[in-house]
Amino acid sequence: MRKSALFICISLLVLSCTKDGNKTTESHDLESFNHIKLFDSFTTFLHESEEFRIEITTAKSRQEFVKFSINDSILEIRNDKSSGWANPHKNEIELHIYSHPLSLVEVEESGFVSTANPITSEEFGIVLKSKVNEANLELDCGTFYYWNNQPAGGKLTITGQSGVTKIWNHALMSVDAKSLTTDVALIENGSKGNIDISPTERLEYSILDVGDVILHSSPVNIIEIEDSGDGELIQL
Repeated sequence: MRKSALFICISLLVLSCTKDGNKTTESHDLESFNHIKLFDSFTTFLHESEEFRIEITTAKSRQEFVKFSINDSILEIRNDKSSGWANPHKNEIELHIYSHPLSLVEVEESGFVSTANPITSEEFGIVLKSKVNEANLELDCGTFYYWNNQPAGGKLTITGQSGVTKIWNHALMSVDAKSLTTDVALIENGSKGNIDISPTERLEYSILDVGDVILHSSPVNIIEIEDSGDGELIQL
């Protein structure tokens, strides 16, 4: 009798896992927005587009738990069945977000963010606030800015072009912007990770921890603002 009950329990568990693993994609038209807040762990792809739309890919049984709303031009997205911390590469929910040029993306929980095409906003920023984050961004904008919260770790990779690039980097994050063409770079590195950058006209930098600022170009002006850490400015 006990063996039969155990067999039934295992069978139901397998059936539940199989059912939960059947992924589906649902698409929803949205009102206009220019700012995104991701409150839980998602794999997110940003599409600059003429439409406002979100596509959600996850297990069919989880679709109902992905909640989104727009308030004051801010698209807020939550997972009501979130289990807490997640590996950015193993998120169970994938989002494709279509919109006009964005002004800001805020990532409140560990996650992965990538652009599907260049962001062409006059000013665009990303804020990474959780333990482990990864973002790959392609830019074609006037001004780009980024900052992160303690104890965030991970990597931000930036390519494309930006007139002015502002980076406030702390905790354990590293920034690879060596393939970003930018006129001016304003850099504060208070992280144990490095920042790679390639400004053409001016670099202003501060080093507050052990992470280096690695310069892959020869800007006309290099200005040290503060050097209270053990990291170095390294020009290649």
